[in-house]
Amino acid sequence: MAALTNSGEEAVRRELNTEEGIQASSSSSSSSSSSSTFPLHIMYETERCVRWIQQGGYKKVCLQFPDELLCDAARVSENIMLHLGERVYILADTTYSSCCVDETAAQRVGTDAVIHFGSTCLSPPNLLPVLYILTRRPVDVNNVVEAVCGKVLAAKRIVLLADSRCYYAQDKIATALRPTFPNLLTSELLLNQQNIIPTAAKNSGSSGGSGGSSGENERSGRIRKHTSSSREGDSSTGNTTTATTTTTIDLVGRRVSIPDGTVFTDHTCVYIGPDGPPLTALLLRFPESIFYQVDPVSGRVSEMSGIKLVMSRSVKLELARDAGIIGLVVGTVGVSGYVHILARLRRIIRLAGKRCYTLAVGKPNEPKLANFSEMDAFVYVACPGATVVHRGTDPALTRKLLTPWELEVALLPGREWTLEQEVDFCSLLPGGRNHIKVDEERFKEEVAGVSLLSNHLYTIGGRSGEGVSASGGSVMVPSSGSSGVVARLHLGGGGEVLVGRTWSGLDPSIIPPTPTGIIVEGMKGLAAGYTHEK
Repeated sequence: MAALTNSGEEAVRRELNTEEGIQASSSSSSSSSSSSTFPLHIMYETERCVRWIQQGGYKKVCLQFPDELLCDAARVSENIMLHLGERVYILADTTYSSCCVDETAAQRVGTDAVIHFGSTCLSPPNLLPVLYILTRRPVDVNNVVEAVCGKVLAAKRIVLLADSRCYYAQDKIATALRPTFPNLLTSELLLNQQNIIPTAAKNSGSSGGSGGSSGENERSGRIRKHTSSSREGDSSTGNTTTATTTTTIDLVGRRVSIPDGTVFTDHTCVYIGPDGPPLTALLLRFPESIFYQVDPVSGRVSEMSGIKLVMSRSVKLELARDAGIIGLVVGTVGVSGYVHILARLRRIIRLAGKRCYTLAVGKPNEPKLANFSEMDAFVYVACPGATVVHRGTDPALTRKLLTPWELEVALLPGREWTLEQEVDFCSLLPGGRNHIKVDEERFKEEVAGVSLLSNHLYTIGGRSGEGVSASGGSVMVPSSGSSGVVARLHLGGGGEVLVGRTWSGLDPSIIPPTPTGIIVEGMKGLAAGYTHEK
């Protein structure tokens, strides 16, 4: 089991580089031979950080660093404090994914704002003002341009996308490519998003609603049309003015404007950056598009498509339909709307006649999930950059965890399975482009089928409210005089399972031994079998 799980040992044993000038961090899934460095004030934009803090009037600010940038945390904080005259706090070992803002840790010190360094999923924060400093990784513009011109020459329309840490070089690459690709389009990172969930989601709660466009989230994946005028002249000068209509698509923290009369799948996508969660999310969103992933230093090009990835995940639909008890694994508390999506998923699961539990285990791994052996399936509610666990990062979690989209396709009548997968749960909420109202009428008719995994019969809906209530049955509170009694949440649920276990945890009624001050030799060996045990 340990061999299949990311235990965090690599992060503990990593040697930190304390030299002046920092090598841009590399993804754990990609190795780079470049030794390019950036000055500290450019890499972390310390002057911009100080300016932002002063303009906002923030008195207590947290600096959040991912593991690979912790070697510079002390020097960056000292630089900022020197110009600011105020103390700042350093956040490390984030509660969930490091690409999200760790509001849980920040609120423990009562912070006013957070500055997030490094790679980010650009998820809108839930409570705190945030400044994103994308930092930088080396990009060899000449190698990238030469590789794209050599490998993608047959493409007529190109959309240029970049990893957030390579975004600083996107304009230079686009300028060099436009003579060869006159129809080239570039993407824009959504760095100035509102920290607001769609208004309709707030008003409707967990049950949903028709949804409105007035409160739509910037990350809902919506499609909008814009008309821009380009001056080619007027009546007095002999010139004319023409109007160009474009369709704007928001996807995974990015925005692309597509000319009217074309669709996104008509374009070939060139992604500058390492293979990782952002690219995986884009492949799932547009599986029928051809993607060329270009290494930012060597210029090595890999052609890929999301079709195989989408088809490999279709088995998760059967896993959700066959499950009797489903665990909702909380993977973020800092992304706007996570409370609403949890409430929505609970309602869907209960209307489908299944039971669900919400699990807060921090960063999930296989040993943690193994503690909940009663769960038949797990749904990971996280940001777009973490909801799909990369196979190279943790193969075990790749098999175990479902996305909210996959759960809805499996259990929600009216939600059809398509090749286009959605990794952003905000698009499922009212106001999002993939929202479907959840009500009891959809589950009125019972749907039965045979599981392709277990060959057992499963049913969805048609329970007349059975299992919909969040609570039911008796609640028993253990007392000091009772032995072996545990809290029963509701009949037929986890309480009954715990009662049947031979070991249900430490017994608080047992009086611990009194310290004697004498050191004695303890047991030897492993907990699974000490040396004195037969």
